[in-house]
Formats: sequence, C-alpha cells, structure tokens
Amino acid sequence: FRIGHVSKALTSTAVGLLLEKGALRLDDEIQAHVPAFPRKQWPVTLRQLMGNVAGIRHYRGEEADIPSAHCERASEGLRSFADDPLLFEPETQYRYSTYGWVLVSAAAEAAAGEPFFTFMRRQIFTALGMTHTTSGTATEPVPDRVTFYFPKFSGDNHFGPELAKTVDYSC
Repeated sequence: FRIGHVSKALTSTAVGLLLEKGALRLDDEIQAHVPAFPRKQWPVTLRQLMGNVAGIRHYRGEEADIPSAHCERASEGLRSFADDPLLFEPETQYRYSTYGWVLVSAAAEAAAGEPFFTFMRRQIFTALGMTHTTSGTATEPVPDRVTFYFPKFSGDNHFGPELAKTVDYSC
C-alpha cells in the first residue's frame, strides 16, 4: 500500500530520535532548522506544525496540488507552499496540513544532516525491520504493490472501479 498518512507517525518517530539527541527543539521557530522557509506574519514552531495548529495550508484541490515532480530531499517539497501566507495565527485554529508535515520532514532532514529518506531508511525502517517500507515513487517498480483504484462516477459502485493515477508523493 502507499505509505500515505502513515508517514506522519513515522516522521514523528524521526523527530523523537532527533529530540533525544538534542538536534531539534520543539519550540524553536522553524527557520532555526529550515532557513529557506520564509518568515510569515506570525512565528511558526515545530510543535505547532506537528499539532496541525501552525496555519500552513493543506491541498486546495487544484491541479497544481497534484504532485508531478520527484524530490530527493524533503526540503525540495517546500516550493509548493513556502510563499503562501499562513491561514490563521498559530494555535488559534486546527487545520490538518500535509504541507506542514513536509516542513517537519525538512526540519528533521536538516537536524539529521542527511537526506530525509536516507535518515528514515537507516534510523527507522532498517532499525525496526521494516524491509518493505520505502518512500513513494511513481517511476520505480515496487514489488507486490497493490493496484490503486476508486469508484467511477462519484462513487456509484454500479460502474465498477477506475484505476487511480500514478503519482509521485516524494515531494
């Protein structure tokens, strides 16, 4: 299966390891770890990002939000949202944000001093015996990957399934 939203729990594990090593601090402004992320109208911390209370937007449902590039580093994924203003002052609302987790991944990558996926493979997946867990890619074959589909015509099961588009979620 695609790793999808399970990646947030795995990223949290990486952050926990880096916190134990003193390489990250939850209440630092995110620019302490990711200086390439522009300052916003309010400061944003790693703690706020991980709690989905930072004000970073989620997908807007537009064609531009469909991943089309491949990212070797988590920090490359910032280009999709880095210039957008915050939706609200941090800690005044809750709003789920995959992009907020991209920023958390970029902070972990910077603290680890190596590409995020390399760190995850070495420190999390291998250490836990997760030999079939990998980052998402649309170009490399993944043995035993399930076929992804969705119901045609807005969920009317009478018309059967339609194959989902192959998408690279590495960014």
